[in-house]
Formats: sequence, C-alpha cells, structure tokens
Amino acid sequence: WSNLYQLAKKNHIERQVGALYDVARKIMLTRRMTKRFRNSALPKKDIKWRYIVTNLKSDDFKNIQKIWKIYIPFNEKDLEAYKK
Repeated sequence: WSNLYQLAKKNHIERQVGALYDVARKIMLTRRMTKRFRNSALPKKDIKWRYIVTNLKSDDFKNIQKIWKIYIPFNEKDLEAYKK
C-alpha cells in the first residue's frame, strides 16, 4: 500500500485510487486498504469534486462518491461480470 500511495501522490490521483478501491471492494473480494493510506488520501473539506473521466458520472455509487468527492464513471451493471 505504501508504494501505491507514493505513486498515486506523485500523479495526484490518491482520491481516484481510493474511490475505485471502495467500488472494487463492493463488487469483489480484495485486500484491505491500510488505515494510513485511507486517512492520507481522504479529501479535506475545502477540496473540489473531480471526475475520473471528464463529465461522466453515475448514480449507483453515490455514497462512495460523496466520501471521496470523485464522480465514478460506471454503473453497477457494468461490473456484473466481476461479482463475487
């Protein structure tokens, strides 16, 4: 997790990684994210919302989007093939 966080921080995509991890965790079995990574990557109050893919968002993962302040570009139906 530390290597992933360093790469994400270098490219300014910590929140995107965290949001995609939470989506993956809902759909399939994954290793647990460390608390240190999560606390470091979570957005502060004054951070603006971002898109992973410009102007593309869905309504399926509203709670994850709200936590990370990231618009997730796909629906739950898109991930059906990967279900547990």
